[in-house]
Amino acid sequence: MKPSIWYSAYDNNDYKGQESSFYDPKQFKWAKEILAHKEVIEKELSEYLQTKEKFDPYFNQSLTSEKNKWKTIGLKFWSINNFSNQKKFPKTTEIINGIPELYSASFNKLEAGASIRSHCGDTNAIFRCHLGIYIPADLPKCGFKVGDEQQSWKKGELLIFCDAKRHEAWNLSEKDRYIFLFDIMRDEFDQQKKRVVSTVLSFLFLQKVALFFVFLFRIQDPQKIERIPRKWIRPLIFILRPFALVAAWYANKRRIY
Repeated sequence: MKPSIWYSAYDNNDYKGQESSFYDPKQFKWAKEILAHKEVIEKELSEYLQTKEKFDPYFNQSLTSEKNKWKTIGLKFWSINNFSNQKKFPKTTEIINGIPELYSASFNKLEAGASIRSHCGDTNAIFRCHLGIYIPADLPKCGFKVGDEQQSWKKGELLIFCDAKRHEAWNLSEKDRYIFLFDIMRDEFDQQKKRVVSTVLSFLFLQKVALFFVFLFRIQDPQKIERIPRKWIRPLIFILRPFALVAAWYANKRRIY
């Protein structure tokens, strides 16, 4: 039975769907494509790290145990291309552009001693995927948990999981952990991809606005924004969705990022 689309934007509660926590990469053609080029992706990251250029802090630092220890370099964000960063990773960009169902991609760094607190992702309409690049340790020091299931990242291997389910990550080793993260639209939701993209982008925009007010008014508990009743958010997203699609189109057309 085909599941219905779930959005964290519309539900204050945890996702209750029956999907698997983790998926076998062998069942997906796009997973084989990524794995066939894993050395290329790793090499471009290695070359980038040698330039001493910086990663950007993940926009929602309320999810981290220590501020600015979860960092990223975005290549594509919910269909919006970051052309500036893509120039730094031309071969990786060519790979992801050859996968039409791929909607987001980034390199992620979780620094030594840091963790990402338990949370639910934006929607069940995607498979979220982690390609292990530099993994400093296995469980229990460094690992990832979805629902009740824990796994270690492995260099050159994929973890594919349901992002809507509650999940968390930690790196209690003495070295930084690096992965290549990407999102794939699930086949059963492909016909609704514009709705998915516009809904998530609208909600992320509202979160960004909320975090600005957290900073402005020095709110001590930034997680309060997650407890805002979703009945207040739904009409705002309904209004913002058309603008989100136009903004995404314009950003790609004018190569803004």
